[in-house]
Amino acid sequence: MFYVSLSAEGIENAEKQLGGEKFAELRLDLVKPSIEEMEALLKRRSDVKFIVTCRDGFVDKETKFEYLRRAALAGAEYLDLELELGEKFICSFQKGLPVKIIVSYHNYDKTPEYNELYQIVKQCVACNCDIAKIVCTVNNLNDTGSLLGLYSSYIHNKNIVAFGMGEKASFTRVVCLKCGAPFTYASPDDGSATAPGQLIVSKMKAMYKALE
Repeated sequence: MFYVSLSAEGIENAEKQLGGEKFAELRLDLVKPSIEEMEALLKRRSDVKFIVTCRDGFVDKETKFEYLRRAALAGAEYLDLELELGEKFICSFQKGLPVKIIVSYHNYDKTPEYNELYQIVKQCVACNCDIAKIVCTVNNLNDTGSLLGLYSSYIHNKNIVAFGMGEKASFTRVVCLKCGAPFTYASPDDGSATAPGQLIVSKMKAMYKALE
């Protein structure tokens, strides 16, 4: 399953990026819609499974969580919440919302050692999430081993999405599906990547098919 990350500014441009895909990540911090525009898209495109993500910098924190709450009520499949928000807040925020929760950890400098990554996954799971997402910058092959190793050794019966960022790690975005990730992320075929090493969706689908 490939979630296409929509990043073009303006809701109409983001919807054009979607094309005929049925799984999408809506990056509110990049698309910058109004709350009403976001709600209208989620309701209009009820045939699409959406992950709604809002990284810091777009709006203040109070407004950010109003966007996410309204996204859940408008039909989003997942909300992505950063681990840094803390277990207490995440558990409290999601109560009563008809949505699944991704708790995500990103490291843009390096990939921590495997034992540290394992503990980070446990912290995500403690937040009562449906998916623990671990994404780190890869500097060498050992880093990819640490990330992909999470799939074979994690024992908490929770879904994990773990892959690397950077050109050296592009393959992990496809291989992770073979390791047990329920989904991965791709850029639209217009090439608008939202992270280093992210590949266009058509290429990723072709790579996945070649692994079968």
